[in-house]
Amino acid sequence: MKLKHSRCSGPIRRLSLLTLALMVLVVLVVGVQVSAAPIVLKFAHNQRDGHPYDVGARKFAELVELKTNGRVKVQVFPNSVLGGGQQAVDGVRMGTIDFTAEHTSLLEGYIREMGVFGMVHFFEDWDHFWAVVDGDIGREFESKLEKHGFKVLGWFRNGLYHCCTRQKVMTPSDLKGLKFRSKPGSTQAIMQDKAFGTVSTSVDYSELYSGFQLGVVDGMFQNPTNLRATTLYEVTPYIALTASTYATNPLTMSLKKFNSLPKDIQNAIMEAGREASAYERAFSEKTELEDVEFLKQQPKVVFSYPNKGVWNATWSNVESWAKSTYGKDLIERMNALKQR
Repeated sequence: MKLKHSRCSGPIRRLSLLTLALMVLVVLVVGVQVSAAPIVLKFAHNQRDGHPYDVGARKFAELVELKTNGRVKVQVFPNSVLGGGQQAVDGVRMGTIDFTAEHTSLLEGYIREMGVFGMVHFFEDWDHFWAVVDGDIGREFESKLEKHGFKVLGWFRNGLYHCCTRQKVMTPSDLKGLKFRSKPGSTQAIMQDKAFGTVSTSVDYSELYSGFQLGVVDGMFQNPTNLRATTLYEVTPYIALTASTYATNPLTMSLKKFNSLPKDIQNAIMEAGREASAYERAFSEKTELEDVEFLKQQPKVVFSYPNKGVWNATWSNVESWAKSTYGKDLIERMNALKQR
């Protein structure tokens, strides 16, 4: 007896083959996703291993990898191996470097008003400073920086800057005529010269030690952590605790690179930036206290404790200039955030 073929056998066979093909396709796609190489991004900065910037950068790299399940890896390049601070900033704008965290003064070439973050003797304390940086004013600067190709992911703590010189100084008038390290033409340099009568002298961060040795520069405003990290305290042994400047380094990413990434990775990077910034700030604050104690133990270092009121009064020398340069409204808004 002959068995009759079911009329449905052809469609069923075709359906089975289609299902099998889809299963194979799914396996192939999943296999490709599993084996796909991670996106590798570059983070450049100008400080040594273990410096707060470096610790913050490595924390950021750790968080990015964790939050993207390994799909993105961030390589950290310290010690200016990819170029100095300005090269790193310009590289991020152009997209040749993916991330950096450099001083706000290096962004003045793009936004002149960035100089407000380095105003001498203006900020009352860290609470006042962070109220400006983390509030509406900081967010406005973030939007302005985006127009120049920078995506701000957070703000690192750069430290509290004091007057460091080759000779002892006690009052602002002692600085008159001294060659002070700063970028000539920058708003911060102009403000510094107006406040103290100094002569702005451009010396790259990596060349500061020899610059002081050779007398190319006489002084600078610098924080204790950087003094220790670079051993600059050996050539600027006179440290007047003037608390002249509160400073921050914005953690920036190439906007071009940021926009090229999937939305979920963008969100992960933004989260990592905020968390890494908080981590770096706490680490920086702790490290700075330790570095002050270290410097006090150095036999050639001479600390002085000048009258802060006298130094803070130098703000009156530049206040009108700052208002005309940065905008009266901006300065008054920042001033209103002081603790009352």
